[in-house]
Amino acid sequence: MPPRATMKSVLHGFLGTLRSRYAAHEGFWLFGFLVPDRLRRDVDLRASGLEAAGAEMSLDRRARSAFADQLRKHGFSRDALKAARVTVEIIGRAQGMQGGIRAGGFVVRATAHVVLDSGRVYQAVTDFFVAPHDPSREQRSYRGRTA
Repeated sequence: MPPRATMKSVLHGFLGTLRSRYAAHEGFWLFGFLVPDRLRRDVDLRASGLEAAGAEMSLDRRARSAFADQLRKHGFSRDALKAARVTVEIIGRAQGMQGGIRAGGFVVRATAHVVLDSGRVYQAVTDFFVAPHDPSREQRSYRGRTA
């Protein structure tokens, strides 16, 4: 088992992976489908079932997969976790870039929270800009294309 302080690296890597451009739904960036009206989602990272459909299901699946991958990379066992969750929510409006064009959107915050079996608590936060999905400004990922 790695040192418990390594959990900070796990959470940092997890949040980076979660918000990356590879977080996709139907071949487009996942988060654009979740704003403005549907983004307040708590995902239990230890759960195995899916309680949602559509983009919410994609978020759940992506979060659980990315977290499990980071645990494995850092040598952590899921058994060392009492609790693990991520909350993704809109915290404000903002202007940013979408497909190379300035667009209105939202600041989204992802907060990862872990409690180890020792009782020690770790938390990491990242904020990022999300514009609502607009296929006229976005390109579908090759991975999301259907034949």
